[in-house]
Amino acid sequence: MTGQLRGRKKEHTSNKKHFFCTFIVRFFTSFHMIKRVLLIDDDTDEHDVFIEALKLYNKNIVCIAATGWVESSPLLHSFSPDIIFLDYNMPIINGTETLKLIRQIKNLKDAKVYMYSASDNPKYINEALKLEAIRWIVKPNSLEGYTRIFQQVFAA
Repeated sequence: MTGQLRGRKKEHTSNKKHFFCTFIVRFFTSFHMIKRVLLIDDDTDEHDVFIEALKLYNKNIVCIAATGWVESSPLLHSFSPDIIFLDYNMPIINGTETLKLIRQIKNLKDAKVYMYSASDNPKYINEALKLEAIRWIVKPNSLEGYTRIFQQVFAA
């Protein structure tokens, strides 16, 4: 079933995806214990790996992925994520610019945003932390690495 949903999700336009995601979110978040995670990363292969690792960590966490600011903007308003993983290296609008835009959304000014990147450049890290990202996370290269990250993030 998971493979079928992924295939269908890639076929939908962003409007259909948004409608579907809004429906799923409203259904699942009616249960108070469920965490909502939004992954913003231009690499759709990363979406698949991240979501699979998150499901293995905890099946009760709802995760929606977007490829950048344009796709994430309506989700940020309707989904109201508890935690946002935000890639730094994205075309058009990078992670720190996206973080600035997120901080302008009234109900997300205090959202937990984790910058998430393959880079560990101190300049980028300092820039993100000045914008009140909770932490800079270097993308892991194994499921165990994701598990360690999720343990730290969800324990906080």
